[in-house]
Amino acid sequence: MMAGLSPALAIGGDDPISGIDIIIKKNPGSKPINPYSLTGSEIKMLNGLKGADRPAFVLKTVAKHIGAGDKFVTSGMKALGDIWCGPCKMVNDISVKVPVGKTTYMLDLHIHGKGAEKSKSLGDAMKRD
Repeated sequence: MMAGLSPALAIGGDDPISGIDIIIKKNPGSKPINPYSLTGSEIKMLNGLKGADRPAFVLKTVAKHIGAGDKFVTSGMKALGDIWCGPCKMVNDISVKVPVGKTTYMLDLHIHGKGAEKSKSLGDAMKRD
């Protein structure tokens, strides 16, 4: 997936996230597990959070969607820790490996927000994998 390095939006504060498209693969190289986007109510909940609660919320939502547990969230927080931080700028697109036991997930997040560069659609992102 996309791994652009241009700063896009501040996490927390006055730059709300308007959407997140999610592509997750089990054992990278496989076909995506039912790609999806966060719902409007999930985005509203996400925008009400600050700091580490934001990526934790996204990871819990993904874990629920794919039937993974708390170990997915814990491992994902380690993987996202240096990328998704409260007061700093971040990229539009994040790709991280999330190891859980003998399984490795590839998590691709495509983040939309005010001031963010226009990115590829979820369908276009899927074509590149």
